[in-house]
Amino acid sequence: MPGKFHSRLIGAFNAENLLGVLAVLLGFDVSLAQAIQALERCSAPPGRMETIVASSQPLIVVDYAHTPDALDKSAANRARSHERALALRVRLRWRP
Repeated sequence: MPGKFHSRLIGAFNAENLLGVLAVLLGFDVSLAQAIQALERCSAPPGRMETIVASSQPLIVVDYAHTPDALDKSAANRARSHERALALRVRLRWRP
């Protein structure tokens, strides 16, 4: 149906980004159907709110949130999107 689309991206910030991209595409006279097709092909960069789905297994979300604010937003998005969620927060520091 025109005007509706499904995205593999999760999180409120991704929804906002998709709507922003949609506005830009429509502003450049891309048809709504073409814009929706483009948005449906969008995927997260590796490690950024990346979902790993396995049949009959819990949803796994990998997020390399690198600041305390990003980590808090990532956790808040997961809490809003999934009733039952287990979060493992790992902080790695690279030292040369």
